[in-house]
Amino acid sequence: MSVNRRRAFLEGMTKKPGREKLDCSDLALEAELSGQMIGLAENQQTNGAKLALQHNVGLDGPVVVPPYKLEFPQQSARSVQTVTTSSVSPNNFKSKVIFDEIEAELKKNGAEYVKKINGIFCFRLKLGKDEGVWIVDVKNGNGSVKFDPAGTGDVTVSMYDEDFLQLMIGDLTPQQALFQGKIKIIGNLALAMKLQQLVPDEVKSKL
Repeated sequence: MSVNRRRAFLEGMTKKPGREKLDCSDLALEAELSGQMIGLAENQQTNGAKLALQHNVGLDGPVVVPPYKLEFPQQSARSVQTVTTSSVSPNNFKSKVIFDEIEAELKKNGAEYVKKINGIFCFRLKLGKDEGVWIVDVKNGNGSVKFDPAGTGDVTVSMYDEDFLQLMIGDLTPQQALFQGKIKIIGNLALAMKLQQLVPDEVKSKL
């Protein structure tokens, strides 16, 4: 997995509740091994990888050697195909509520979001054989949200509709999305790491 692709998954990844946060080296190794097992390691891919072993020796002496096993083999072959049609309605997607909330936030505090995020997101969400494309511009003016099958952005996030909804409300973590092959990111990966800033916690709690 390329360095840039690894970085897309590092933000928000932590150990289980009650444990301390993983450091950057842990996260990089975790992303690399997970990418191998779900087929995202690109030119470094080991075909058929189902088991992996991570090791890390701390500066103060502790040695950590966690094993990894591919528990959801059907997910490794699950890819997000792009089937865009101009007749697709945004109302068919569960995730529309997320974009409605983002649009409402931009109308209230758009200039602040533009200053903080400074980028354009292209979300390609798959529902059955259809694909809905939302463009969230948090780079120009006070920001905007539009449903546009021909739209592009600084970063493109491709997911299934239901998975995206779960990610944005916090029921699916970036770590889980990575492990289960539920997210594909192309473009400005530093911008992708700001994805969850689009929806404030108080808004997530009411969805």
